Amino acid sequence: MVDFARINKENARGLKHEPPSTVKPTYAVGVSILLTNAAGQVLLAKRKNCDGAGLLSTPGGRLEREEDLYECAAREFREECLAELVPEDIEIVAWREHFRFGHHYFMFYAHVTRFVGEIRNGISDKSEDWGWFDIEKLTEQTCTEPRAILSGLLVPEGCVYDGRGFTRNLTTAGPSKTTSRFVELMQRLRAAQCPSAGEAALYIEME
Repeated sequence: MVDFARINKENARGLKHEPPSTVKPTYAVGVSILLTNAAGQVLLAKRKNCDGAGLLSTPGGRLEREEDLYECAAREFREECLAELVPEDIEIVAWREHFRFGHHYFMFYAHVTRFVGEIRNGISDKSEDWGWFDIEKLTEQTCTEPRAILSGLLVPEGCVYDGRGFTRNLTTAGPSKTTSRFVELMQRLRAAQCPSAGEAALYIEME
């Protein structure tokens, strides 16, 4: 319920408010870091004392002011895993709009295959220790990450893992069919060199 009495008092002190009918909601934008290895495993930890407690989840979190998707991924990994990502390895592979845990937000999924340092738990108050989990064994009942996105991280048909990432083996694979509105969206974001939280949300709205 709108507290008009409070708004009127604050307006009298020079604090202006938009009329209630024109106030637009804002939604959080976050990044989930999908670090995988050659064994078909992804780095996860079980959450505790927070939303989704008891479920496995990736490192990640919300974008901060004036931060782009790649900067957010690197910062969150550093804070939560006490190690560093290789910047050129960060690849945004998907995004989802979520209504869960009492929140409405947009999550971008960053796939990486390399890191520098030793992975340790930098958020022991919110999660158990990090570990490697078989992607094929994960379900929506045990993990917060969408099953379709996780499955897409497994070695694609006609591709090989070269120690750095998955590349298409042109001797056995035909033309790639991985064209989608999301790929077009990310190309536009990178071309503009401005995938900040507000601009990413704007592009999503436009799409």
